[in-house]
Amino acid sequence: MGYKTVQSLVITASTETLHRSTNVGFKDKRLWEHALGVALAARFLAQECRYASVEEAFLGGLLHDIGKVALDSNLGERYQAMDERVYNEDYTFLEAEQEMLGYDHMEVGALMIKNWNMSPALRGGTIAPPTHGVCGKPNVVCDCQPGQ
Repeated sequence: MGYKTVQSLVITASTETLHRSTNVGFKDKRLWEHALGVALAARFLAQECRYASVEEAFLGGLLHDIGKVALDSNLGERYQAMDERVYNEDYTFLEAEQEMLGYDHMEVGALMIKNWNMSPALRGGTIAPPTHGVCGKPNVVCDCQPGQ
């Protein structure tokens, strides 16, 4: 196993533990499954697009919502109220977070990744709009042709 693969395995295990450590419940399980699903999809797309750093794409997918875990863990009921607003009042997470907190989970996640001294490329997954793909470019899925 190469260094990047080992790094991915360690971070995956650590992130799963982090997800489980905050008010273990359905929401936490759902967030972990979402993060893992995005990570696997990012790895697959990176492989198909022959992206130079497949494991970095995986980590970017895994960590893209890590700010939600931090906010939920630290804000408790306040973040729960924001979460309920998203599901009950037709807000996006970014809209609700900005309105209720003045910042959002993407900003928090980018700061966490920066403070952990991880690759600056990983911060892009936490701060790029959802329309951006694995390579940080718009419409990467449309631009990627399998096997090319």
